[in-house]
Amino acid sequence: MEFELYVAVHSDGGDVKTVSLGAIKVEECPQIATMGLALADAKVVLARLQTEIVTRQIERLSARERPCPCGAKRIVKDYHDVRYRSLFGDVVTRVPRWRACACTAKSDDPSLGPRQRWIAAELEFVQSQLAATLPYARAADSLRLLLPVATGNAASTVRERILHVGSAGRAGPLSPRNRGARGRYRYHSGSGQRLRPPLPTPSRAFL
Repeated sequence: MEFELYVAVHSDGGDVKTVSLGAIKVEECPQIATMGLALADAKVVLARLQTEIVTRQIERLSARERPCPCGAKRIVKDYHDVRYRSLFGDVVTRVPRWRACACTAKSDDPSLGPRQRWIAAELEFVQSQLAATLPYARAADSLRLLLPVATGNAASTVRERILHVGSAGRAGPLSPRNRGARGRYRYHSGSGQRLRPPLPTPSRAFL
């Protein structure tokens, strides 16, 4: 038995476009223990849906940045690839860079350049919640098991993001010397005890 999955994308202008997310094959008469959607298939569908959503959102953001505040449309200088990391997989897409306008006006829109942190706040939030009580490697493995998280989920990367999240609520990042004195989360990694920085209260409710 095969299920073909489609989503209808409704634009603000009223246009509707149907996008295929692929097909899923399942047994018609399975055992009770194997009924329903498998985790592996669910992760593939989520990753494809995330790609469709993020790609279109970046296209809209890029189009919004093109007009100069003076009213002129800036010319495309070149394109660069970006990798947006999220709980539902990595999305790689091209983002245009615009040539500077001849006027002196400056745009208030945030740049979509390569120096931007292309990572979902929700991914960092979930990583921080898991890593607050689990070793970094186990937290990374748990995410890979349940969600289509792709690259950039190594234990060392998770640790760097937790320290970034932990320092976000302070005036500045803690130095290695005093980080432990103000941390509150602990775990035993097998090679010694490490201290975690306190996690700030998120500005957005993810759960």
